[in-house]
This record gives sequence, C-alpha cells and structure tokens, in this order.
Amino acid sequence: MARGESTTTKKAKQRKAYRRRKARGQARAARAQQVEAARVAGLPVTQPHAAGIDIGSRSHWVCVGCCGNGRDDLLQEFPAHTDGLRQILAYLRQHGVTTVALESSGVYWIPLYELLEANGFDSSSTPRIRICHACKQL
Repeated sequence: MARGESTTTKKAKQRKAYRRRKARGQARAARAQQVEAARVAGLPVTQPHAAGIDIGSRSHWVCVGCCGNGRDDLLQEFPAHTDGLRQILAYLRQHGVTTVALESSGVYWIPLYELLEANGFDSSSTPRIRICHACKQL
C-alpha cells in the first residue's frame, strides 16, 4: 500500500510543479505583451490611411488601424474566395484606406493584388500597394 501512496504523491507533486511552470510562463508572456504594446504605442503614425492584409489560402486578415484602442471592428477576417475579395475592397473603401501592405508566404496574394489594382489601388501612384512576400526574390 505504501508504494501506491508514494506514486500518487509523486504524480501530485509533478502536476503541481507543472501548474507552477505554466503560470510563470503565462505571466512572462503577459509581461512581454505589455512591454511590446507600450513600445508600439510610442511609435508615430506615418500612414494614417493604411491597411495591412495577412493573406492565407483560406482567409485573409485585414487591419485598417491601430487595434490597441479597443475597437474590434478594425481587424476583420474575410474568406479567400472572390466574394470575400470584393468584401475586402468594400471594407477598405469604407475606412478610407489609401495604402495597402500585403503579406503572403505563397501565391495567394495575386488575385487580391489584381483586384485592388483594377479598382484604383495602383502600385505606381497613391494609393499604393506594397507587397512583403517571403518567397519573392528581388
């Protein structure tokens, strides 16, 4: 019987140690987020009418302003199909966006880029489109 109690006690201690490590890790992550938020809050706004789009194979995430001010409507997810791309275009116009930065790790940026360019978002004049493409070789 003593052996069973010893195993139970050992497992309980392991669970407790795991919970402590997890709590310390979560506290460390929360502190890092606060430091990063303070650093970003101090940066000047250079493009007030800019949007950033993170492009994926199934959905695109669009941010049209600083999301740290409590407005959840500034960050939206849109589907990657044609209707979703049209919704992105309407969303950008609704928020008065003139500059768009696209981030993609594949070829999924091409349809959105072509739609934006065809609707007045031209890469050679204002409004501009900037592409940050991880696989693109310049």
